[in-house]
Amino acid sequence: MKKQNFKDGFAVGFSFAVPDAFSDSLEKGVFNQGDTFYDSPDAYKLEWARYLKKAKHILQVDGFTGSKINLKVLTPSPDKNSVLEKERRCVSSDELIEILEKGL
Repeated sequence: MKKQNFKDGFAVGFSFAVPDAFSDSLEKGVFNQGDTFYDSPDAYKLEWARYLKKAKHILQVDGFTGSKINLKVLTPSPDKNSVLEKERRCVSSDELIEILEKGL
């Protein structure tokens, strides 16, 4: 893992909006159940309903299987009023960081 640069509160060069609160997680590759990553800084700036109208993907750490991270991929519902589980993935810390950097 490497130390990330942050600008305006978010990791620079990442596809997902990763707040600087996750700097230790990115550096150490350690995440917690419930950690949630949004595809845009708008998730932190707009009302939830307005953000959902623009959202494409939300990632949430849903637990662990051995050393792997159980990751939920969420998307807005068709009516854009809630989120639905699109898929589940079991990934390493490095793979999660790569998804956050490069996207799905």
